[in-house]
Amino acid sequence: MKIKLFIFSLMFSFGLILSGCQSEDLTKLDEWDVVIISASNGWGIGEQMKPMIEEELGIDVNIHDFAIGSLSAVDVLAGFEGTTPNANLEKLKKIIPDAEMIVLFVDPEDITTYESSLWDQCFMGMTIENNDGCGSDKLGNYDEVLSKIYDHIFTLKGNSPVIIRALGFYNPLISDWKKVDSVDTCNQCWLTFNEEIRKVSENYNIPFADVWTTFNGENHLDDPRQKGYILEDGQHCTDLGAKAQAETILALGYEPIKP
Repeated sequence: MKIKLFIFSLMFSFGLILSGCQSEDLTKLDEWDVVIISASNGWGIGEQMKPMIEEELGIDVNIHDFAIGSLSAVDVLAGFEGTTPNANLEKLKKIIPDAEMIVLFVDPEDITTYESSLWDQCFMGMTIENNDGCGSDKLGNYDEVLSKIYDHIFTLKGNSPVIIRALGFYNPLISDWKKVDSVDTCNQCWLTFNEEIRKVSENYNIPFADVWTTFNGENHLDDPRQKGYILEDGQHCTDLGAKAQAETILALGYEPIKP
């Protein structure tokens, strides 16, 4: 009996060791599925990340790109809950279980009332006529919806290791704000939003990719348009801007998440 117990204990311990090794060895795999979930600020990131990861780790990378214009937290949650009319978002439930890496940004649109608010005026580069503030209360239950999205991801992954990175929000509008003298006021809105993303992510031990600082500098006053990061539309990333975001994400390393 003692011998059987010893053998069972040894096999159990060996299984735990193998399991532990598996959780730390994503970089030793031959192939990765990388999922990008974002609004239009994430356009092009997947294309830039693929060769970077392949060169650094020597693995094949499959990009699953869900960077969709105006993609909101509500949209993504509906995709996980099976209530979305968007067939593309329905695919998330099938793709996430096999993903080795996930990058996530979701817009607060559909949660916050933007109309005639400071948020809307700042985002449009308008002269501030109605300063009703942009504290976290203006984001409604964005933090709750983002948390539910993370919960769905971890449920779908089960005990499998996964690298998750929260993507912050760069500011392409600093030059527009300077023209209407709204830099200090509107930068507070960007701070609130980025800190909300960071706060929720930290609750899950998920590293935050601070692309706001990458694009706008430590004081958040640099103009990314002058760096060649922004297209002529004044908002979306050039290839160089997408590359800068990808580099910021990958600079966080490849450590799997342990919530």
